[in-house]
Amino acid sequence: MKERFQAAILGAAIGDALGAPLEFMSREQIQIRHGVVRDYVGGGWLDLRPGQYTDETEMMRRVLESLLEKRGLDVADLAGRYLSWSRSGPKDINPTVRSTLAFMDMGVPLAIAARRTREEGGTVPDDNGIFPRSVPLGLLYAKDPKRAVESALAEARITHDDLRAASASATLSLLVAESFARVGGREDFVEASLGRLDALDTDAYNVLGDVFSKREEELRPSSTAVDTLEAALFFFLKSATFEEALVRAVNFGGDADGVGAVTGAIAGAFHGIEAIPDRWGRSLQDAPLFSRLASRLADLAEKSGGLGT
Repeated sequence: MKERFQAAILGAAIGDALGAPLEFMSREQIQIRHGVVRDYVGGGWLDLRPGQYTDETEMMRRVLESLLEKRGLDVADLAGRYLSWSRSGPKDINPTVRSTLAFMDMGVPLAIAARRTREEGGTVPDDNGIFPRSVPLGLLYAKDPKRAVESALAEARITHDDLRAASASATLSLLVAESFARVGGREDFVEASLGRLDALDTDAYNVLGDVFSKREEELRPSSTAVDTLEAALFFFLKSATFEEALVRAVNFGGDADGVGAVTGAIAGAFHGIEAIPDRWGRSLQDAPLFSRLASRLADLAEKSGGLGT
């Protein structure tokens, strides 16, 4: 079980680190500058070191640490961790997240800060800054799919007052949770997971169209949560291995770190730790830390019967 936890967490961080230097570049620009990116290159608009991750993984780390300390989801504690992180001056922070945390910093209550961002923040309310924060929740609550979804919705609402974005994040949580009980191949796994989402009595809904008949030229490399999840599922479904899925995802361009992180989480959860190339794991920033956090989360899930507290 620990290896599957590690694969999902490391997969998300690796996808972020691979894609971040390519963010905002078109597929053609990536080809001209790098050819096909198969390893960490560094650089990009953030001037990253090879293997360095961004705010997507920074926030996922806060989720892991909060879950472990509080032995389950504590929204107030997690919001406080996000706020402390934002005050530390991170190299990058998603605009919607930045706006909501700024409202909190001004004393706006947690319960309404995200709504203030939607109403006054001038941001895209359904952006993909909501990923891959729900991955640890899908792991911890893997034996309780409804709780995996509901906890992801609650976590999403800390920063995003948008049900489409929250439902996309809940879908990622459920995909990770369902990877433990998967049967069949990639299409069977995704179809069963989306079917489970429709059957659960929660506020989350399936934000995706027909992901199985989607063509690559129909994908949009935008920063919205739905476009990011759709692209990630496409590259996962159309790729036989973890490595192939990540390479295709980040070389697609656009919001490459967001798509890479979501693709890496899904592909890692499905294919397992043995499918992740050693060269990517060795060179990832803080890889040993994430392995330890994932192992501790697996221990917590096992002690609590996979249901949290």
